[in-house]
Amino acid sequence: MRSAFPNLTGRLALAALLLLLPATILPEKKMTPTFQTLLDRSRRFTLPNGLRVVFLQRGDAPVAALYLKIRAGGSDESPEDTGIAHMLEHMLFKGTKIQGTLDYEAEARYLEIIDRWAMKYDRSRRELEAAQADRAAPEKIEELTRRVEKWRNRMDLIQSDVAKFRVPDEDSLLYSLNGERGYNAYTNRDLTSYLVELPSNRIEVWARIESDRFKNPVLREFYTERDVVSEERRMRVENVGSSLLMEKFLEEVYGDHPYGPSLIGPMEKILYFNRPQAARFYQEHYGPDNAVIAVVGRFDEAEVKGLIEKYFGDWQPRKKHGSEKPGSKHDTIPEAKPQLRRVDVDVRHPGSPAMFMAWFKPPFPHTDDLKLEVLARILAGSEETRLYRRLVLKDKIAAAVNIYSGFPGERYTNMFFLSAVPVLPPQAMSDEAAVAQGYDRIEMAVFEEIERIVREGVTDEEVSRVKKGIATELVQGFQSNGNLADSLTYYETITGDYRDTFLNYDKLNTITAADVKAVAAQYLKRDIRMMGRLLPPPAQNNEAPANGEKEAR
Repeated sequence: MRSAFPNLTGRLALAALLLLLPATILPEKKMTPTFQTLLDRSRRFTLPNGLRVVFLQRGDAPVAALYLKIRAGGSDESPEDTGIAHMLEHMLFKGTKIQGTLDYEAEARYLEIIDRWAMKYDRSRRELEAAQADRAAPEKIEELTRRVEKWRNRMDLIQSDVAKFRVPDEDSLLYSLNGERGYNAYTNRDLTSYLVELPSNRIEVWARIESDRFKNPVLREFYTERDVVSEERRMRVENVGSSLLMEKFLEEVYGDHPYGPSLIGPMEKILYFNRPQAARFYQEHYGPDNAVIAVVGRFDEAEVKGLIEKYFGDWQPRKKHGSEKPGSKHDTIPEAKPQLRRVDVDVRHPGSPAMFMAWFKPPFPHTDDLKLEVLARILAGSEETRLYRRLVLKDKIAAAVNIYSGFPGERYTNMFFLSAVPVLPPQAMSDEAAVAQGYDRIEMAVFEEIERIVREGVTDEEVSRVKKGIATELVQGFQSNGNLADSLTYYETITGDYRDTFLNYDKLNTITAADVKAVAAQYLKRDIRMMGRLLPPPAQNNEAPANGEKEAR
């Protein structure tokens, strides 16, 4: 199943919530009466600079969720910039020419010097690394080491000195003083999202802070923050076996496809990020013509529209790269689809065993996308699903099994993705043969259940259970203004029209047991399954791969 909003959940939840609302509006697109009920409380407008805004009135409390998404994520990076979208998200919390500084004019002179010195520091580090790799003479390595230390010391001194101008976390303080909840941001492969919830009479505070953030970023503290991001990678990826397996798995199955590279970036890229590089990515992707705002809650629409026009209206669009509206279904270069093939990826790293099985599938809004979501929820996600009953309860060969349909993004070809944790005695955890046998047993059982569906189909009761479960889950989840705002901005960003969410809900009710059987036969084949396995580190010998090294079988 999809793990969280706003994927399928975002797509269907608003529609499920419609049952609670009255209706009158007649939109441009043909909708069922159910969808008209929600549209009565939502509307969209576009500023002259291309910024799209969606309003949705709900609830009685005078609070609002305010979400802004940029259609720029990991899939928009060049090979040289892998990880820079996530790094830029960090930097946009470092203030502007107005926020986070006591004297920007004085600070700016320091920032220019820091950029120049950082280039010299990074060049000296590269020269030292090359000399060490080439096994240069000891005196050469010693000379280069001294040069690195000189520039490191200079960087430390000037960054310590420039701190006298800074006001750390001024935006967080302002939001806290005005009653914020959930102030945060996230980057994925498709987009970057900035979010907060505030009392409705404090929306002007949001408009001031966020418009300034996106119009006047400074990217201060860049070179100290890249150390923070490198440590984040070390803790969350390199020290976590399942995360490292995920990264290597995606690299192998996707290759040069936009979903292949690491989202946070490889360490060798992070350690050499520079401020002009992040500024270039910002200039190419951050603009009102590539952004969407949603305001959800109880608020004065005329007043908030005026605030958005006042504060965001002079945000300058990016230089045009084409005639299509960003976020439309036609604004991307045709995808070079990943190759359908059988893939095996092994990663050796300490940690609890983990395995992945995956098959490529078309993304939303392809007609098979939702059918595969229903299949995913019949197979896994709760105690009454087929794989849970087989692997966990009956055979007792897995501690957990989950399926995510639509991973790792929805702008391009994605995956029907299964993860499982084998049950092994403690003494077998370091035994490669025993761990591999555990994975083999799970794979065999998974295919037996898939092929049973291909032969016999699923029952009408299973399909009905999934539909009812989705409706219940979504109504409960979208009692939150934040979840609604996340969903509205997500689909306005991905497809160019947030109402695609509503159209898709009707499709759920048309899915039959025969549809589910058909997509199982079409997509979940043995000869195109892709597998990733986490294996224990090998015994020390000259031929064994190092921890974390990827192996193909």
